[in-house]
Amino acid sequence: MQKVKDWSQILLIFVVVVLLATNIFLIIQNIQLKKAVEQSKLFVTDEGYNFTELKFKGLDGNEETVDLSDGKHKTLLLVFNTSCDYCVQQYPYWKELIGNLDPTLWRVMAVTFELTAIVSAEETGRTNFNANDLFMISGFFTGANVPIEIQKKFFKTVINKSRDALQMPSGDADTAFFLLSGIISEISTKFPELLQEASNIQLALKIRVSQTSKEAQERAERIKNSPDKLSALISEAERTDNQAEKYDLYVSAAQLALKMEKFKYAVDIAEETVEINKSKTRYETFRKQWHDQFLGQVAEKALKANDPDSANYATKKIMDLLTKAEILKKTANYYFDRRDPVSASYSLDDAIKLTVKAENTPRRIASFINLISAVQKIDPNRVSDLSELTAKSINAIPSLNVEDKPQTENYKNYVTSVMDINWNLLPALMNLVKENRSEVTNFANTINKKEIKVIADYVLMSDSILQMTKREKEQSKR
Repeated sequence: MQKVKDWSQILLIFVVVVLLATNIFLIIQNIQLKKAVEQSKLFVTDEGYNFTELKFKGLDGNEETVDLSDGKHKTLLLVFNTSCDYCVQQYPYWKELIGNLDPTLWRVMAVTFELTAIVSAEETGRTNFNANDLFMISGFFTGANVPIEIQKKFFKTVINKSRDALQMPSGDADTAFFLLSGIISEISTKFPELLQEASNIQLALKIRVSQTSKEAQERAERIKNSPDKLSALISEAERTDNQAEKYDLYVSAAQLALKMEKFKYAVDIAEETVEINKSKTRYETFRKQWHDQFLGQVAEKALKANDPDSANYATKKIMDLLTKAEILKKTANYYFDRRDPVSASYSLDDAIKLTVKAENTPRRIASFINLISAVQKIDPNRVSDLSELTAKSINAIPSLNVEDKPQTENYKNYVTSVMDINWNLLPALMNLVKENRSEVTNFANTINKKEIKVIADYVLMSDSILQMTKREKEQSKR
């Protein structure tokens, strides 16, 4: 009898191992694909993402920081290598793009490690940079660690191109003026023999600079020299009639207020961007994304500063349902960690209700999944209801049709959706099974999509093996 029992256990273990190996293979595939997607996102940020500063290694190996929220310009960052064929092919498009940018609103930065090659290429005539091109890369030639001879060659190039810009349209003259003005102090300090010629050209360019550029330059100087830069930004935003400039100034003011931890004021300033004439600024989608992203940042930083009142103030202004739900979930955790279960429960309930209202997309499903851990922590009695909502959302994803071959857009979207869901689902269920195995079992039985159900089955089998191992260890100790 004992022998039969032993063989039954061996067979059971064999079956479990085979199933486990199959599921692990699928999991690994999903993870690899997900990592590939995430890796690509390192190079392409979501539209509307707002950088405040850029950190990089200087020529001496030390970390340097560039402030991208100076209150004056937006920044276009280009990364290239002069020996890169793709960069060479893209260069004409970059030139066209840069040529269409307003230098009073934009600055262009480039990342490259071949400063000597750039100067040499220009000196030998292999390249023919104009003022816009030099404006794009000027920041890399003015650092303290750039060899002095390379700086001098670059400054000479700037002077020559600025002289050429005097004969060009006003847009080129504007760019050349700002470029030369940005390095004139360094020319005075390091290369006084070039100062007279540079100053003469700068004066000639200043006469040709457009009225709009002059106003922008004067505005930037007023803000820079003001002892209260936040008030100065607000005043300039209220004063200008240019809607695009007004928007950018309010954005910069809101970011500065957040940096100063004036949370409610930052929210109020951000709300001013909503009232600006939409037809005369940037795309509405971008505006909404920035607005909600920024208010989410305000709420999170307010919670870290133990200011839930300001966090709630910011959250109420968020327009996107799922963004607001995510912040409410974090607020619920904040209250619970500070032993305020009532407020935690209210915030959690609001987060669930908003997620229910949202359109059924992979992002909504991810929101449901990410709420599971918070519900298990704050209100375990609601896990069953949330699991049911999550399963229904997953089952509602449109299935592939016969004509949806691997190369079709529908197929790619479906695979991406499944990967996103599984990536979020695995850690959520791994945590839940430790506290509530029966709920994971119910969840697995409710899922119709086999590509997603496999994750729940894997979690259950892993837990079964873990429990079996624990029992065997306990028995061996007896």
